Amino acid sequence: LTIEDAGIELDGALYRATYTNSSDGAVVTSGPVKLTVIPPSELAAANPTSVSVLVGQDATFTSTASSLAGTNTVVWESSSDGGETWSVVAGATAPALTIEDAGIELDGALYRATYTNSSDGAVVSSGVVKLTVIPLSELAVTDPVDVSVLLGGDAIFTSAATSIAGTNTVVWETSTDGGGSWAVVTEAAGAVLTIADAAIELDGNLYRATYTNSSDGAVVSSGVAKLTVTVPSVEPSPSVEPSPSVEPSPTATPAPGTTAAVPEATVPAADPTLSPAASELAVTGPQGGAAVFGGGLLLLLIGAAMVMARRSKGHGTH
Repeated sequence: LTIEDAGIELDGALYRATYTNSSDGAVVTSGPVKLTVIPPSELAAANPTSVSVLVGQDATFTSTASSLAGTNTVVWESSSDGGETWSVVAGATAPALTIEDAGIELDGALYRATYTNSSDGAVVSSGVVKLTVIPLSELAVTDPVDVSVLLGGDAIFTSAATSIAGTNTVVWETSTDGGGSWAVVTEAAGAVLTIADAAIELDGNLYRATYTNSSDGAVVSSGVAKLTVTVPSVEPSPSVEPSPSVEPSPTATPAPGTTAAVPEATVPAADPTLSPAASELAVTGPQGGAAVFGGGLLLLLIGAAMVMARRSKGHGTH
């Protein structure tokens, strides 16, 4: 008996064979047998997702399976050659696979979950996912140093960063409250921070450089450096020392009952080559000279009058 394309509705049906002999007409029936129609499991596996971890961290992959019948068992498999060959991960028989303390040698390894259904024996593997193991950047930062400038000068702070993986980006930060809070210096870009034309209100501000690594996301801040802005001092003009005063000669006080002696004036001798008036001026000094000058002027006026009189007389004779 062949039942083609057995439907689920036939599940559990009983069947037997009945024989009849042509000679004596004997009839014999076999024992009954049962038809079991197994529904398809329709096993389906959910795909895990790729994982990225730092060296030394745990990596966990998760997958699940669903089916209409039976139960599903799972084994995890891995490939180190891009999926060409697969090997079972020992002891990995749960929906979640955890790789503890992932080493850098596992970077790029592929993983998948393979399920088997107990009802129809279906075997289904999940999609393939990748493990990325990120090396530690070992980000290190050099500290800027304190800077002192005169008012209006340029202040320059410098820092640098090193790492064995990834690239490093930097932002400069400043604090006006002694390091209690920090704000990004928006105009700063790069490892050198230049504060042009430093104002006095910046005196005492703190600065630091904060680096972020692109490989492991490490964030490291430098030590703190202080900006000092000073006002240039103005030198006072040198003072002029007054000339020493000349003390007058002391005047002798005559003894009681005596008369103070008056020093006699010394009159220079007259120069015989000078005119009488000049000689008198040289002899008498400035005051006598004034008198002589007045007399000379009078004589000049008299002489002029006489000349005019002679001219008038001459004209009258003609």
